[in-house]
Amino acid sequence: MVTLKSALAKPYAKWVTKGMHLRALDPVKAQQRVLSDLLT
Repeated sequence: MVTLKSALAKPYAKWVTKGMHLRALDPVKAQQRVLSDLLT
């Protein structure tokens, strides 16, 4: 039987990995976004 935790783990990991890859493809944009978040 699949538990709720294990059922949600793979989609969450995929979502996190996708976000990391998108930020890695455009580091300048990611850095600017972090800086603007820190300043506001």
